[in-house]
Amino acid sequence: MEKPRILQVSTADRAGGAERVAYDLHRQYLAQGLDATLAVGFKTLPDAPDDHVIEIPNNRYRRPFARAMNALAPRVTTAARYSFARDVRRAMIAAGEPTRAKRKAAGYDDFDFPATAELLHLTHPAPDILHLHNLHGGYFDLRALPQLTHSTPTVLTAHDAWPAGGHCAHPLDCHQWKLGCEKCPHLDSPPAVSHDNTAANWRAKRDIFANCRLHLVGPATWVTDLLQQSILAPAIVSTTVIANGVDQTVFRPGPRAAARAELGLPQNARIVSFASTGRANPYKDYATLETATRILSEQYAREHDVSADVESGDAASTGNVRPLVFVLLGAADRTTGTGRNRLASGRTPPPSANGVSVLNTPFITDPQVMARYYQASDLYLHASRAEVLPLALLEAQSCGVPVVATDVGGVAEAVDAGNTAILVPPENPQALAAAVHTLLADEPRLRAMGERATAFARPRFSLQTMTENYLAHYQRIGVCD
Repeated sequence: MEKPRILQVSTADRAGGAERVAYDLHRQYLAQGLDATLAVGFKTLPDAPDDHVIEIPNNRYRRPFARAMNALAPRVTTAARYSFARDVRRAMIAAGEPTRAKRKAAGYDDFDFPATAELLHLTHPAPDILHLHNLHGGYFDLRALPQLTHSTPTVLTAHDAWPAGGHCAHPLDCHQWKLGCEKCPHLDSPPAVSHDNTAANWRAKRDIFANCRLHLVGPATWVTDLLQQSILAPAIVSTTVIANGVDQTVFRPGPRAAARAELGLPQNARIVSFASTGRANPYKDYATLETATRILSEQYAREHDVSADVESGDAASTGNVRPLVFVLLGAADRTTGTGRNRLASGRTPPPSANGVSVLNTPFITDPQVMARYYQASDLYLHASRAEVLPLALLEAQSCGVPVVATDVGGVAEAVDAGNTAILVPPENPQALAAAVHTLLADEPRLRAMGERATAFARPRFSLQTMTENYLAHYQRIGVCD
């Protein structure tokens, strides 16, 4: 199997980190001249010649009335996840298949996606390798997995811990996934369910996995260790760790002054950036970030006694005090971004009375713009309750930016603690604020950590390295199977 035919399967062509990894891998395969196809539940990017991205045709196999309702339902982009159009779409799909809708409303996993069984027939000839990414997200019939995995060598990349339990992507502080998922304490954790039938979901997954053959890949050892203790364990034929990669032709060190000028950020400020999706995602700890920034603002005011008549970010207006700017990437309304997702306001708001300002940017889809924000930053801040190997940490370090992050999941595998990052306990805003304050007060250490961040990240977290590792893994399992 010198040049394998590869079929990857993912929730969408564009959404979160898992989808980005699958799409970036696909583009790398095509660039190397491989026969590669990416099959997705939801195709949102415009069709392009020879992109080899196809939407899994579940609707083709449904009953006529259900097909009609699905066809009439409005198309919704991933960025409009909580929009009115999405509610309308869900209502129309439910009307087309009321029995299925009732089961979903009762909290049962929805596996009614009939094209899943035909995945290996979507390409001609059939693939040599089937590479699965997230299997949740409303597009994949888990019941087809035994047949698929016994027909073709199958890789499952675990971007989260969803296979382990009855519904959630990460178990957080709950250990019921080891016991049967009764009395779920986190029904609202994504993928959320309205009623507690998680025990039935857990048993259904257990019975399916018992008849599967999967080559498990974890972006971090943390997630493979967890899944080997779970109901997925009987399905695991082999286990390996392949770190996520980012495009280091984009995410690379760049002149800070030029990046700030392009983004309208003050040249003399201390800038701390962090990505945020607001409070909607319980795995991203926005409350801790919010409290930590407030603590830092208050501490900044006490230490520098900044006068209340500050009207700009210029050094002259604040004496010898450098303004402090928090840049919340993606915190503003996602619908406000246009074009290349430049700043909605065009410049940073003036500092408040304590010399601190907060900039909320629209949701950023352009990697070039995201890289500029990293390059403009002194420090990247990351607070989560659950992670595998977050791309933001790989991107920031590749751009030469040191990190302060919560020590959860695989975060410790994404950084070199003490050298490129400071790790603190989760849900501890005081510790998060103290780490940021310590680094911002020590310019030589901050600069040295940034240099080490680049040296650490570039050989480990590149798209090229990730692609080579996956291709070598395909060769191994193709021979084994």
